[in-house]
Amino acid sequence: MMTVNNPFTKATRKRARARLAIDGPSGCGKTHSALLIAKGLVGEGGKIAVIDTENSSAELEAGKPGIPEFEHVNLEPPYEPERYIDLIKKAEQFGYDCIIVDSGSHAWFAEGGLLDRHDSVAKASRTKDRFGAWREITPAHNAFVEAMIRCKSHLILTLRTKTEWDYVEKNGRMSPTKVGTKPIQRDGVEYEFTIVFDLSVEGHIASVSKDRTSLFDGKNFVPSADTGATLREWLNAGNDPAAESAKVRTKIETAFRNTEDEAELRATWDQMLIDMGRLVDGDKAALTALVQELTTGFRAKNQDEPPAQKEQAPTPEPEPQTTAPEPDKQPEPAPPASDDNDDEYSMFD
Repeated sequence: MMTVNNPFTKATRKRARARLAIDGPSGCGKTHSALLIAKGLVGEGGKIAVIDTENSSAELEAGKPGIPEFEHVNLEPPYEPERYIDLIKKAEQFGYDCIIVDSGSHAWFAEGGLLDRHDSVAKASRTKDRFGAWREITPAHNAFVEAMIRCKSHLILTLRTKTEWDYVEKNGRMSPTKVGTKPIQRDGVEYEFTIVFDLSVEGHIASVSKDRTSLFDGKNFVPSADTGATLREWLNAGNDPAAESAKVRTKIETAFRNTEDEAELRATWDQMLIDMGRLVDGDKAALTALVQELTTGFRAKNQDEPPAQKEQAPTPEPEPQTTAPEPDKQPEPAPPASDDNDDEYSMFD
C-alpha cells in the first residue's frame, strides 16, 4: 500500500518582504511618503531604487531633509506592463533592498497601458467585442501584479486616485477639499498587498484601508522613516524561510541518497513532492540536480553490468552404434526443371 504524506504542517509566520501600496490624489505626498518609509525599511546602508513614471518628479525629492539617497530610472511612454516587469527584475538583479514603483496607475490608464491596449484589441477584432478583448489583456495585468508580489526586495507601489471635491469643516466653516476616492488601476489590485495606506492632501495624513500586520490598523498618522522601521521589525520577527528550507532539504537529500535504483528514486521523488514545495528556490534547484546526478549514475551502472546468462544444458554424448552402418547411398538425380516456374511449392515438396 502506497504511503500518503500529510500535506499540512504547523502554521508559522515567516520572515517576509514588505508589499505596501500608497494611494491618494495628486499633491498628497505619495512619493515623499514612499521614500521615507523605504528609508526605515532598508536601514543604514540599504539601497533604494525608484521606477518613476511621473516625468522624473521623484528626483525633486533628492536632498530634502530626511529623504534617503536613492537611485532612479525614468520610465517614459509607452507604459506597457512588460516594461515595468523588466525594470523590477533588473532592480532585483542589481541588489536593491527596496523598489518604489511610482506610479502603477500609468500601467492602466496612460499611453501604452492596459486600457489603451484593450481599446486597440477591441477595434482590431471583426466583431468589435470589447468584453472579449479582456482575454488578451488580463494575462498581462496578472503578470505585472505577480512580478510585484513575488519580488525578492521590499516593494512600495504608489497609485493615483480619482479626485473629487468635498466640503470639510475647518475652523467652524465648510471649505472645499480635494479628496481621493478609487485607485486608478484595475479593480481590486490594492488587495494583493499586505498594507494599503490612503493619503489625504490635507496634512498628508495616512489612514489604513488594509493591514495584515495589524500594526497600523485604525490609526491615522503622517508616514515617516519610523513607519518603515516598525514594519521592518515586524517582517524580520518571523521564522527564517532559508533556515527552515535547509532542514527540509537535508531530510529529502538523505532519502534520495538512500535509494538503490532508478525506480526507487522515482517513487521517493513522488513521496517528497509536498516537502519540495516548502523549499526556497536554491534548495529546489540543488535537489533537482542531485536527482539528475543519481539517475545518471543508476543508468550507467545498469549499462556496465553484463546481462545474466542462462545455463546451457550439457550436450548428451552419442549412444554407441549397435548395428552395422548402411552403405553410403548415392545422391538421387535432381528432378527436371518445372515449366510452371512454381518456386514456392518446389521449396517445400
